[in-house]
Amino acid sequence: MVDDFAAEVQALQENQEFMDFLARRSQSDKRVSLEEARKRLGIW
Repeated sequence: MVDDFAAEVQALQENQEFMDFLARRSQSDKRVSLEEARKRLGIW
């Protein structure tokens, strides 16, 4: 199981499209607080 996870991590790190997606996502200023997420999901 650990080997599968390590292989998946390596594959994702080598996937430029995925890494570009993460870079764009990390620059986003859109955030939702935990409280707001709970309200939206109806679990508050």
